[in-house]
Amino acid sequence: MRTQNLPARFVEEHDVLEIASFKAYIEQVKNGRGDDIETLLQSCETYLNTLDPTSSAIIVMDSILPCWDWLVDSNCTSAEIVQFSQSLVSKLETFNPALILVEGDLSIALGRAIQDRGMEWALNKGEQRGGAREVDAYLAYLERLREGMVPNLPHWPFKIVRVNTIDNPIEQALGMVTNGLKIKD
Repeated sequence: MRTQNLPARFVEEHDVLEIASFKAYIEQVKNGRGDDIETLLQSCETYLNTLDPTSSAIIVMDSILPCWDWLVDSNCTSAEIVQFSQSLVSKLETFNPALILVEGDLSIALGRAIQDRGMEWALNKGEQRGGAREVDAYLAYLERLREGMVPNLPHWPFKIVRVNTIDNPIEQALGMVTNGLKIKD
């Protein structure tokens, strides 16, 4: 198998707070309107317009697109999230994205994340996403997110790469997915 070196950029979820294209949506979230699908869709479109679809660079967007976690977190219904996804698909077609879906036992995955990032990280996530400064609050949020994604998967027309983290740590599992493709900064 031949390997290639492709330029890559990792956009972390919290980077959205600094990306001008998402400013209007972030304001809606701060005002308790994270369910404002129209503003989120416009923010996504504005952001995508800043990207070059002909570039060979790989952009890894840490749970930013397709935004399902934000919509689940805002208590949008499955029908609303499916509708949002269908609108977003037409804007993503020129990019031919792949969705990396991390599967596996959530408690095992969270345990590994806590080992890597520390208990303070987990408690902060529990407070931010689950409403309580507890690991179980964050785990409940992750379970709710997983349940919220299920109705969208049949409507997602692009490649879905399923990564199981039960047998392998996330880094090793993703390495198997890339199958020899080396990504550099």
